[in-house]
Amino acid sequence: MDRSDRQTKEIVSDMKKMWNRRVSGLALAVLVLLGTGCGKQEEAPVAEVESKAETVVEMNGKKVGISLPSEESAIWRRDAEYLKESFYRQGYETEILYCGNSAARQGEDVKRLLANDCDLLIAAPVDPDTLANSLVKQAVPESGEELPEDEQEAPLPPVLSLGSLIRNTNKVTCAVIADQYQIGVLQAKAVIDGLGVKLDDAGKVYNIELAAGNPDDAASGFIFNGAYDTLKPYLDVGAIRIPSGQVTFSETCTRGGTSESAEERMKAVLNEHYTGKTQLDAVLGGTDAVALGIGNAIDSEYSGRNRVLVTGSGADEAALARIIDGKQKMTVFTAVCEEAAAACDIGISLMNDEYTDSSIIERSKWDFDCKYDTTNYVNGSKIVRSFLLEPVSVTADNFREVLVDSGYYQMDGKYPKLIS
Repeated sequence: MDRSDRQTKEIVSDMKKMWNRRVSGLALAVLVLLGTGCGKQEEAPVAEVESKAETVVEMNGKKVGISLPSEESAIWRRDAEYLKESFYRQGYETEILYCGNSAARQGEDVKRLLANDCDLLIAAPVDPDTLANSLVKQAVPESGEELPEDEQEAPLPPVLSLGSLIRNTNKVTCAVIADQYQIGVLQAKAVIDGLGVKLDDAGKVYNIELAAGNPDDAASGFIFNGAYDTLKPYLDVGAIRIPSGQVTFSETCTRGGTSESAEERMKAVLNEHYTGKTQLDAVLGGTDAVALGIGNAIDSEYSGRNRVLVTGSGADEAALARIIDGKQKMTVFTAVCEEAAAACDIGISLMNDEYTDSSIIERSKWDFDCKYDTTNYVNGSKIVRSFLLEPVSVTADNFREVLVDSGYYQMDGKYPKLIS
């Protein structure tokens, strides 16, 4: 374990340096590293061989299958670069497939990776609800004769869900995802701090509304609960009130999670509850798409002269522009490089048949925050053991530090754009 710990610490350090390199430096690395075939010892990245010529890697014969959404995204390319190199350093080959953000194609990719006898499957689902259908591996009879129906499915390798939780299957071993409850906590704190709400100040009452995300997205419920639990003490003492009376997830969720649905609902709320002198102080939007719809409704229907505080999550480019322009208070961001670092260590632990629990967080010496959860993240079929990464609140004050300086975004004039 000592050798592995040293390797892991070195890898994480290298990855942080890699994420801070400019795009010109990344382009060469991507050309050398990425492809759909499995890595071999002689195919080690040129730059790494030059800088670490003393490193001798003994391949162990095991292979990691990795399914990612899109090669067009610099973020996913960098994620792949890190995963391939870090697994290689510890003796594992990788096969990386991109699905072009197509759920159907990703389903076929996952079947292919399983058919190619990967020892670990890592999948960042495009559609968490449909990918479960592809978590099937056909048994191959030795005699060539057809197997009985109850023997046609072969056992799966460990399955690690990356970025979001694969739903409606008991075949997911564990997940590496953002702490979705904490996203809601950050949103509610932005409202409380932004308005200056005080529990012990009965002289000032603030009006807010809730606008949760897509009810078909499991993350939406966690985000809503984190926000509502944080707001509840202020609601209980009357420092905050919700004039519409819509306080449950089912009442406030956004059908389809679209900006259009959020705008339609918010217009109805404004026209019914915010006529005359009733002032709207804040709307807690679950996602950036929801926040966009809220903003559009406020622009067209709200007659108050105050600036309404609006929250979101996802760090969409359009949301960042609204934040800089003062039309949205904040969004929430989670670094995918941290997801990749955790996925590598957890995946190796799974392939080594080690019981993967909270001890791996201390053992791996990550320099980012991570929680281990065994009770809350239910995917519709089972409680999925989940490693939860700490999200970050992004505002007009810190977007450069969080997004640009870390290499995820670059400035395009006044606004940050994803590096592509």
